[in-house]
Amino acid sequence: MQPGSRSKPKPRIEWKDSYSVGNEELDSQHHKLLDLINEISDVTDTGPSKASCFALLNAMVRYAQEHFTAEERYLEENAYPKYLSQKGSHENFVQETFSMAQELDEQGLLTLGGIIIYLEDWYRDHILGFDQDYKTFFEKQAVKSAGLSSGSQTQTSK
Repeated sequence: MQPGSRSKPKPRIEWKDSYSVGNEELDSQHHKLLDLINEISDVTDTGPSKASCFALLNAMVRYAQEHFTAEERYLEENAYPKYLSQKGSHENFVQETFSMAQELDEQGLLTLGGIIIYLEDWYRDHILGFDQDYKTFFEKQAVKSAGLSSGSQTQTSK
């Protein structure tokens, strides 16, 4: 690309039903995370300043930490067997994103493209991987519970 030329605006990541984890509160938080990632990506199309990118990245990390706390509480309260793995993934994300924010602060906007790619890839991989795994687990638990309930009713009515 020629200096001073602008590339076409990057397409935003749109929410898909496949991202849903079957929990309204967590889905709402996942929507908000997606909006924040898109906002960071959008700012690159408008001639960003280092300060504005840094502020958006920090806001996204702060919100991600709030979400992770809520999600981890939900998983722990419901005895999700891969809770520690999920928690570790969250911790890695925060650590990696803070490192990239520091790099942005030190090296400037040249690192922004890599940060955006990381955030978008992480979002898709995490929501469609780790989070869908707990969705499947809880759906199976609900089916087992429903089966036990209907089975015990059938036996008591005989």
